[in-house]
Amino acid sequence: MDKRRSPCLLHAEEQILRAMSTSSALPELLNKICAAVDCQIGNVVSLVSFPGDDAAAVAAVARNAELCGLYVFCSTGVLGENREPLGSFETYCCLPRRPSIEEIELVERAACLAAIAINLHKQPHQSTSRIRSSRSIAEQAQDPSAYVN
Repeated sequence: MDKRRSPCLLHAEEQILRAMSTSSALPELLNKICAAVDCQIGNVVSLVSFPGDDAAAVAAVARNAELCGLYVFCSTGVLGENREPLGSFETYCCLPRRPSIEEIELVERAACLAAIAINLHKQPHQSTSRIRSSRSIAEQAQDPSAYVN
C-alpha cells in the first residue's frame, strides 16, 4: 500500500465510522469494512464470519472460494474487549501470495473496525436516538453471504 492510497483509506474509514454512528445495520457495516479492504488491496474478496457460524457453512465458503480460483490471503481474529473472539476477518486473493506488512496492518485495522461494529450492535440501547435492529447478532450471522463483497 503506497502513500497515494492513504487519503482514500482515511475517507473509507471516515465513512465507516459515520455509518456506525448512524445506527447502520451490522451487515451493512461489515460490508463497508470488507469493501474498503478489497478496494485498498485489490484483487481480493473479504468476509467476516462469527464463532457461532455453522462449521459446514464456513467450510462451504472456503470450498467455493477455492472452486472460483481464490486462495486464502489473510485471516485474523476479530477480538472484543478482554480479547474475546467475536469472529474472524478472512481475505481471499486471486493469486497465491502472502500479504505485505502494509496489507497485514490494513486487515488488522479492518478487524478492529469490525470488532467495534459488532460490539455496538451487541450493546443494549446506548441512547434514545439509536435504533436497534430487530434481528439479533446470531440471526444476522446465519447468512454468511451477507458479509461477502
